[in-house]
Amino acid sequence: MLSFRVLNSGQDVISGKPDGGAQPLVKGITALEPRHAGPKMADAFPGAFSRATPIVYAHQPLIFGASLLRFHPIEAALVLAENLDYGKDGTRERFLSGYSILAGLVRGNPVESYKWLFEPCANHSLSIKVLSADDGLGDLLKLFSATRFGFTVITQGRLRAMVGISDVLQLYEEGTLDTDLKAKEVASKTITVNGKVPLQAALRTMFENKVRKLVLRGGRRMVSDREIISYVFSPRKLKLTRDSPRSLAQTKLDEVMPVEVEKVSGDTPLREVAVALPRASGNTVICERGVITPWDAVMKPWLMGHLLLRKR
Repeated sequence: MLSFRVLNSGQDVISGKPDGGAQPLVKGITALEPRHAGPKMADAFPGAFSRATPIVYAHQPLIFGASLLRFHPIEAALVLAENLDYGKDGTRERFLSGYSILAGLVRGNPVESYKWLFEPCANHSLSIKVLSADDGLGDLLKLFSATRFGFTVITQGRLRAMVGISDVLQLYEEGTLDTDLKAKEVASKTITVNGKVPLQAALRTMFENKVRKLVLRGGRRMVSDREIISYVFSPRKLKLTRDSPRSLAQTKLDEVMPVEVEKVSGDTPLREVAVALPRASGNTVICERGVITPWDAVMKPWLMGHLLLRKR
């Protein structure tokens, strides 16, 4: 079984700068130091506990969890186990993401590709600290920065809800978040590869550079872990992998159905880009300085001390 489940029924600068906070950008803005976490997540994401949470069970085959990611626009699925994991930093939950799934394909033996599809989801999950709904938005961003993964679970009593970087990005459209930066100031270096490179080699490049998106040389076509998951776990490719397991790793990257990303001027206000990203192909745009993703639009302004919060 794979499913979605309801597991419950003025301005400030939110600063991620390690030196103690940003300087005020304009008169009337107070710079918050990192210990000041901004609004509570219960207030920032009021609908989080009323929406369905994508879940998969720890013992289920990887193919089930990947199908959940393949068919739904989600960042990760919560992996349900019998017991919660308690680490030194508090309660932790396990998640299955496209990135964690594909890590197994990078490390694995191509001959064992088909067997990999049926390994337990728990074997390919991530352990991430759980936060409270009473923790602040700054606490969430600090967790994202520390783990490099843009999602976790927040709790309120016995209720649990998954929140991610896309939820924070939505605060731009709501007018809660703002920034004075331009697109080019947060763009990430474009990692470009030849479309004829074998899939396993392309994934190795992705993991070595710690990115989720690769741009195919000679244009604006992009492949992310989401497109790769959709391709690898499609019925046609599953049949080919069953008949010839080695063929999966040898698949050429441009067979994975790249998406065409929109180009914008680097001088475009970042707030405009942030509002457009949820509807952009691959949730990404490209400018002359590189690519801009939800991570770039949220985390980089925060780390630079340029993420503005409009108090409600």
